Amino acid sequence: MPLDEAMTGSRAFRGDHQAKPLKFDPAKLKGLSERLIRSHWENNYGGAVKALNAIERRLAMENVDWHEVNCRVEGALGARLA
Repeated sequence: MPLDEAMTGSRAFRGDHQAKPLKFDPAKLKGLSERLIRSHWENNYGGAVKALNAIERRLAMENVDWHEVNCRVEGALGARLA
């Protein structure tokens, strides 16, 4: 199956990701306030999930050449790792 068919048919690229709840009670952490933990979870993690969804929705609306995207990502990662 070509890469573009695999990507467009994948659930991962639909832009419908949901933030997962915290797996622990932040009120029970010593040294860090519950408010701080929840704020970081909502703003940092929640914001990243929203941004990912927005990017995926935008890509879904465009005619994306997934082979080119893959080559660019691999090139960027290769340059970063070199």
